[in-house]
Amino acid sequence: MYQPLNVFGLSNVLSNEHINYQLMLLMITVLVIYFALEFDSEYMTARARKIEVKEKIEELNRENHLIALQQEKLKELNTSLENKIAIRVGELIKSNRKISKYLRISAREISPAVTDLMERIEHLSNSNSSEYSVWLRKSAVKLVNSFTKMKYDGR
Repeated sequence: MYQPLNVFGLSNVLSNEHINYQLMLLMITVLVIYFALEFDSEYMTARARKIEVKEKIEELNRENHLIALQQEKLKELNTSLENKIAIRVGELIKSNRKISKYLRISAREISPAVTDLMERIEHLSNSNSSEYSVWLRKSAVKLVNSFTKMKYDGR
């Protein structure tokens, strides 16, 4: 017949069923430890990714803030430039009006003087045919042509 084992002075009778249960319990314990380690590894990876994503989001928020500040600065510069352009356009319009007014006044005042000048030149050149009077006539004709051109360009 079967004699129980005496280990360390204890007598234990272990049947095959008990051994099977103990082996199954050992296997379950090993599996639980394995799954716990796998879960811990995946959890740590997911946590690291979550931290990385959070850092990226913070970086993007900082960059968005900087972009918003730059856009605000550009709007201020644009407004400033628009104001300077409007002021300069006003100055140019005022200057153009003054120039037009001057040209109109000059044309009215020059017209009679040019006619009178031409008559005197004709009189001088008819009465005196010296080299000086020829030169004076050429210069006067050029001057009259310049005044006439200015008169018609100013209109």
